Amino acid sequence: EYELKSYPGLVHSVNMEEIADVLAFVQRVLPPDDSCKVKLKDPSEMSVKELKAAIRKAGLGSKAVGLMEKGEFVKLLKDHREGKA
Repeated sequence: EYELKSYPGLVHSVNMEEIADVLAFVQRVLPPDDSCKVKLKDPSEMSVKELKAAIRKAGLGSKAVGLMEKGEFVKLLKDHREGKA
């Protein structure tokens, strides 16, 4: 149930009408609770291999250079998730 809409006068930008349509679509399609929320694994429960992969995926590879201990990788990933890194 998708509807293709055009917005007269809108070239390469967004307007409030478009934002309202996107919001209405998302509210209609997504459940009203956290059942579809992505649940990230706690870094302290990850293996070093998982930590390194998560750090690479987050674009933190350069900040992990020289880290040796699992606790250092855990701290880096936790800080990143909390907006500190």
